[in-house]
Amino acid sequence: MTPHLVLGVVARLSTAAVGAIAIVELAVAILAPEGGPLGVLQIVAPHLAIVGLVLIPFALLVRRPPAGWVAVALLVITVARFGGDWLSLPASAPADSIRLDVATWNVEVDSRSGVTTAEFLRGTAADVIGLQELQPDTAAAIDADLALRARFPYRVLVPRRDVIGLGLLSRYPIVASAFSLDPAIQQATLDLGSGRRLAVLNAHPLHADIASLGGTRLPLGLDVDQRNADLVTIRARLDASASGGLPAILLGDLNTAASEPAFDRLVRGLRDVHAEVGLGTGWTWRPIRLEFLGVGILRIDHVIVSPDIAPLGIDETCPAVGDHCLVHATIAVPAIAG
Repeated sequence: MTPHLVLGVVARLSTAAVGAIAIVELAVAILAPEGGPLGVLQIVAPHLAIVGLVLIPFALLVRRPPAGWVAVALLVITVARFGGDWLSLPASAPADSIRLDVATWNVEVDSRSGVTTAEFLRGTAADVIGLQELQPDTAAAIDADLALRARFPYRVLVPRRDVIGLGLLSRYPIVASAFSLDPAIQQATLDLGSGRRLAVLNAHPLHADIASLGGTRLPLGLDVDQRNADLVTIRARLDASASGGLPAILLGDLNTAASEPAFDRLVRGLRDVHAEVGLGTGWTWRPIRLEFLGVGILRIDHVIVSPDIAPLGIDETCPAVGDHCLVHATIAVPAIAG
């Protein structure tokens, strides 16, 4: 087979793949599936789009009209669905606001010792940190760490031996706090000084039930009913915390990808910090078997704020051990009468 024929075969196969991906992307965008096999496609839609974009140059190796058409179609769909999530303009802090660094991290049960977790937290430049899957040994290590005690004199740690322990570390006084289950939610009010108060929710709903192929972990379908109900509860708690004009932030491993319809409902009327000021995919989670990648492959750890809070920046740091990355965000909180 001559090189020209090889190029033609590669171009035709790539064109077919790009066209198929464009059709899938359009279908999940219109149908907005949540459960079952199509729900899995909804979660991996960003990954399919990236694969299709990579294949476009190969589809264009031989200049044929169909290749151009499917390339344009996929580009338009990808920009419409994910462009705002992956690309953002810089933002500046409004006048009369306080700049606040916040972080959220699922420390993952049994992934490392409590002492190692505390050491990692010492390198995190934040004013407020929300922790999920907090275990008793990790909570004890945080309390015993002199550097963390000095940086975060205000702490509410609710460790558990399952996966729904939560913790909040703060440089600012915690004037009220509460913890509840079904789903796991930690609520607190911070006194930022100068008449500013801030409502903080740290949440960890459990993930959707996953149907897999035989003994493998290959997901074939999702049952999202309970997870979605938990997200409704979390949103209601956030709205209640923000009643009376109090600025509010939601931190946590929400076990919900940004491409899912349930996430769109959760953030409606709020501000998703990554979508507004993040660059890149912002992926924060990877399966344990893929820890060696050093990056996440799904964005399920989020920082969400009320409309009166201005997002300024966000990034993620992925430790060598553990399935979740730490998400660090900078926000500007407006002045509020005390």
